[in-house]
Amino acid sequence: MDIHVRTDANVDITGQLRERMETDVVSALDRFSDHLTRIDISFRDESAGRETADDIRCLMEARPAGQEPVTVTASSARVLTAFAEALDKLETLLTHKFGRLDDKDSRETIRGR
Repeated sequence: MDIHVRTDANVDITGQLRERMETDVVSALDRFSDHLTRIDISFRDESAGRETADDIRCLMEARPAGQEPVTVTASSARVLTAFAEALDKLETLLTHKFGRLDDKDSRETIRGR
């Protein structure tokens, strides 16, 4: 699972913070690693540098192998808060998505009985 972190010109992320984010993503989504090929994380300052509330937007896109990508977003005044909220949403979304796939594959059909 490849992890890519991008920002716009108004959001500054240090190398240490980038590594922490990658570690957090691996930790939260490791159980889906067989299904996922890539995670894209993008940060954007919606107010273009002006001080406003909830202006940092984090968009996360997960690319499941052989399926359409899924995305979630979260906004906050702080980069880490927006990241954590988006990661939580993505983990929930993938849990539902792959839980349904696993259920479908493991159920017996009426004809199979």
